[in-house]
Amino acid sequence: MKGEDKVEMIKTIIKKYETKTPIFKELVEDVSKIKISSKEMKRYIHEVPDDFEGNYFRQKVGTSQVGALIMTWFKGSDIHIHDDSAIIYVLSGHLINIKYQIMNKSLLVKDITIAQPGEMIFEEKGLIHQIIPVRKNDDPCLSAHFYFPPKQSLEGTKIIDPMSGRIITLSSFAKEACIPSNHEEILSIQENVFFDTNFSLFNKLFREQTIASSL
Repeated sequence: MKGEDKVEMIKTIIKKYETKTPIFKELVEDVSKIKISSKEMKRYIHEVPDDFEGNYFRQKVGTSQVGALIMTWFKGSDIHIHDDSAIIYVLSGHLINIKYQIMNKSLLVKDITIAQPGEMIFEEKGLIHQIIPVRKNDDPCLSAHFYFPPKQSLEGTKIIDPMSGRIITLSSFAKEACIPSNHEEILSIQENVFFDTNFSLFNKLFREQTIASSL
């Protein structure tokens, strides 16, 4: 793959799994070979529309039995707590991954890790987590995301609202994995799923993450 355009490297991975069922370990090995130059990173950033106002920009690369996209994360942006299943490969900047679990009517922080360029975040099926980008200088973070099975939309994604104790299931109209701003993005709502959190134990760390993501 030396000298090959990195989007083409990702497309090669997608093509490999057109007829081959993805095996987690093998897919991880394929993804680990991806590298990206500063020139290519700037190209992705420049492809984001000037009038874009979201938390992150999704650029679809391709779909087979594996779906791939590149995400550009902006200043102070993050995604809300949600369920997911994917392999995330950090291309630039750093991503903080916070894992949660719901137990005994409480939303609990389970684990916190920081992934730097060349490292991966593994989102096992049914995982509840949140991603917070930590930017380098003034550049957005970039990450490649691999889903299997691939996702055609955010429909069915569950957003966990720590303030209300609700779980909101997104509809096909949702554009981001965040608490919806309008009713058409909501498929269903579960009330009173939890009543407490252990966030107070991590308040200092959360404040540091917020500061780091906006520097």
